Amino acid sequence: MTEHQTSLQELVEILRKALGSEKALSDVGRFQMLVFQSRVLEGATPDQEEILRTLAHDLDYFVPNESARSEDSSYYGQDRARSEIREALAALEVP
Repeated sequence: MTEHQTSLQELVEILRKALGSEKALSDVGRFQMLVFQSRVLEGATPDQEEILRTLAHDLDYFVPNESARSEDSSYYGQDRARSEIREALAALEVP
């Protein structure tokens, strides 16, 4: 896996965009990749890094396709994904 440098602001912008529309929720995969490939998240405190890494992991259970979600009760859809993102953004305390 290639290490990538990512900023807190870049990740916050992706998350805010993901809240905007169904199509934008597809960006959660990009968010996850950037978080998982970054050893350090530029401009983030250790607490903010933990919030972002936890969210990236939790979003592994976001499955947009309803029939695919029925395969495992731990999978969830768009409403919960948006809720998880909103909670993380609030916890990040980024203007």
